[in-house]
Formats: sequence, C-alpha cells, structure tokens
Amino acid sequence: MIMNNNNNIKISINDILKNKVHMLIIEENKSYNKKLKNEIKTNPYIVYKYKKVYKKKNQYYYSGGDKRCLNDNDLNDNEKYNYKKKNEKKQKNNKNINYNYKYKIKEITRYAINLNKISYSLSSACNFLFYASSQKQSILFIGIGEFIEKLLIEASLKTRSHYIVNKWLYGFLTNWSTTEKKLYELRNWEITNSNRNIIHRFLISSKGIRYMTQIPEIVIIIIDQKNNKYIEQVLKECFQLNIYTICCISSRYHYYSDLADIFIPINTESIESTFFVLNKFVYSIIIGKKSIIKNADSILKT
Repeated sequence: MIMNNNNNIKISINDILKNKVHMLIIEENKSYNKKLKNEIKTNPYIVYKYKKVYKKKNQYYYSGGDKRCLNDNDLNDNEKYNYKKKNEKKQKNNKNINYNYKYKIKEITRYAINLNKISYSLSSACNFLFYASSQKQSILFIGIGEFIEKLLIEASLKTRSHYIVNKWLYGFLTNWSTTEKKLYELRNWEITNSNRNIIHRFLISSKGIRYMTQIPEIVIIIIDQKNNKYIEQVLKECFQLNIYTICCISSRYHYYSDLADIFIPINTESIESTFFVLNKFVYSIIIGKKSIIKNADSILKT
C-alpha cells in the first residue's frame, strides 16, 4: 500500500499477487467445474487460463528377480535404499530385470482475474473509506462465511463499527422501524414471555448491531460462495435506500456489479485474500479518523 502527499491510497499489483487475491484454483475432480465453463466465458474479470500438471511417484515395480509391488507409504527411506541395492546386485547377474516407476498425474486449472481492475477498485474503495471516516460517516460490515466471520468481527472492533454475521434477515434495513423497536427492547431488557419467541430469531444476528440507532451510510459486504443467496438480498435493500456499498465477493457473481457502487472480485475461499482486503479497509478507516484529531488540534492551536 502506497500513500501519496494528497492522501491518495494506491495498492500495488505485487501485494495482490503475494496475498493470492487474484487466483481461483479449480481441481478437475470437483463437481462444480462443469458449471463454471459457461460462466468463465462470459466473465469480464477473468483474463487467462493456466494449467499445471503435478507428477507423483506412486509405486515401485520390479520385473525379473523380484516381482513385488510396494507403495511409498509402506517403506521408510532406509528400507527403500536397501531394497534398491539388493535389486541392483540382482541386475548384474540377471540382465532381464528392469526398474520402473508409475506416475500419478494430477491437473489443476487456475483462472487469473484482471489485476488492474482489482488494484483500481481496491484503491478507490480505500480512498472512499478514508474520506468517509474523516467525515464521521457510519459503516456497517456484513460477513457471512466459515472463516470470514472471525476476521470481520476483529476488523469491526478495531474500527469501532457495527457488524452482522451468521445470517441476513430479510427486510432488516427496509423495515427499519420494526428493527429499531426490537433493538430498543433488547437494549432495555423489556422482553416478556409472549414476544420472546418472536425475538429469539432476531437475537442470533444482533450481537454487532445491538447499539445501532440509525441506518448506516456505508455497507461493506464480504460473502463466500456457499452463502450466495444473501448477496442479492443485501444489495437490493441497500439500492432501495441509496446506501453506498462496497461488495467483495467472488468473480463468479460479476453480474451483481451493477447493483454495487464498488465491486471488488476476490477469492473468498482463502483466508489470506480476505485478511488482506479487510486489513486495507481497517488501515484506511483508522487513518481517516486520525485526520479528524489532527484537524481539531490545528484549529485549537490557531
């Protein structure tokens, strides 16, 4: 990350390459590989396809003197060395013995996303968050996934902002009057036996928004491929209320880029890429809040 004198944040392509944000690794054995064929052709973010072949020594075969077949796991290194020596001695006496290997071939295809688009969208998102935090705008983090939840909670606590994990309740933002009443009841502990069952569903995803008093001005969305059903619900509600959205999802769902203000295609299946993106967001928000203190100190000195 590079910061100019004009407080413009730029993220280099080398940082994206190191943190594996751009790669989508697909094995041939997996079932969803067939579904991706049509999606990859129409995806504007994917640049090229790269195949890598791995060869693994599977078995030791000996013909002639000793016809045994042994796996790599059955023998230690010392036993393999001694076993080869014995057969080398037999080869001197018997010319028909041949020492052969059997290879197991495994192909892995990798689809590379356009690095220039990722760096441009990430840097523009960081610059916007820097400006928004300097203007004291409220931010809401939405993260749904296996390892995304822990990383997102840490990021929201560092920036002192609200967060939603586990699941998204339909109509959370559009029906703000009802959600505000439920949050008020939770804060004041005025839950009776009659309405406790109704609010029990609301308690699951209300840990990070218990003290939320107004609709957020910015929403950051990070959702993995397993929970893709929540992406459209969140973006539609934010679009209806004119909330600024920064959407960080897989490049497979590029058709949601029209609903989001800033669309960042990332690999949501790896911890490194999500941690890298959230760390940049946290850094830009904290610097924006520190700029408020610097401006206040300069006014007091004058």
